[in-house]
Amino acid sequence: MEVAMRPILILGATGNIAAPVARELAAKDDVRLRLTSRSEAGRDKLRAEFPGAEIMSADWLDKTSLDRAFDGIHGALMVTPDFTDEVTAVANVLAAAKGSPVFEHLVRLIAIPPIAKEDMTEEWLRTNAGVAMHWMAMEAFRGTDIPITFVNVPTWTDFHLVTAGAQSVRERRELPMKGDAARLWISEDDMGEVFAKILREGPKQHVGRTYVLTGPMRHRFGEIAEMISDEIGEKVTWVESDESFKLALGEHAEALTTYARYSSKHAEKQQHTKTLEELLGRAPTTLREYIARYRASFI
Repeated sequence: MEVAMRPILILGATGNIAAPVARELAAKDDVRLRLTSRSEAGRDKLRAEFPGAEIMSADWLDKTSLDRAFDGIHGALMVTPDFTDEVTAVANVLAAAKGSPVFEHLVRLIAIPPIAKEDMTEEWLRTNAGVAMHWMAMEAFRGTDIPITFVNVPTWTDFHLVTAGAQSVRERRELPMKGDAARLWISEDDMGEVFAKILREGPKQHVGRTYVLTGPMRHRFGEIAEMISDEIGEKVTWVESDESFKLALGEHAEALTTYARYSSKHAEKQQHTKTLEELLGRAPTTLREYIARYRASFI
C-alpha cells in the first residue's frame, strides 16, 4: 500500500538547528521534504546531502520567495538565525502560510527564559540576538490565527561550543566564552529529533502548545573546558578576554558580549523540565557525550 507523504517545509535548512531536523525527516518514508536556503552555496550543499528533497531559494525578508516556498505545504519549521529582522520575517511567514490553502501547522523555535517584561531592557533588545530577538518575534506573532506550536529552548545549545569555540581550542587551546553562569545545555541533535516528531505528528496533537525544552544538567565554562581537555587529552583553558572573544566571533563580538552579560544574569532562573525526555522517549544527550561525538572539531 502506498504511504501518504506529508509535505513539510524546512526554512533555512543549512542552519545549526534546522539541518538536524532535515536529517531526521529525510530518513522517514512518510514525508515529502522541501528545503530552502537563500544562497546558491547553501542550496548546493542541500542538494548534495538531501538528493530526495526539493530544494528552493527563500529569504526571510523576501515575501515572494516565501510564498513560493509555502505553496502546497502542510507543515513548516521556522528557526531564524541571530540578527534577523523578526518583525518582517514573522509577517512574511504568516502571510505566506495564510496564502497556502492546505497549510495547517507552523512550528517555531523561541528561546525565552522566565523573565519579566521589565527585565528586557532596550540595551538587550538592541543586540537582536537570542532571547532579545525572540522577544520581538513573540510580539509579532501576537493575535495571529495561523496554527502554531512554539518550542521554547531557554538554554544554550551545544553547537555554540563548535561555532564559537572550536577554532580557538584547535589553535590556542582556549575556550573563549563570555558571561559565565550555571547554564542548562541542550544538544541540537536532540532538538532536531523533537522538531521532526512534532512536524510528522502534525497539528492535531501539537497546535496551540508551547513546549519548554532544557538539557538535564548545568555547567559553567570552566567545567566545560575541563570536559574538552579530558576528551582531546590536552589542557584547554576557559578565557573571557575581549581579544579572544573578538577573534572567535568577529563583527558580532560586541553585540554578543552585551547579550552574554544579560543571558548570564537570568540563566539560572530557568529550571530543568522533563519535556525533552518525554518527547524523545529516552535520556537526552549529555554535554560530555556531545563533546565526545564532535571530538574532531576540537583537535
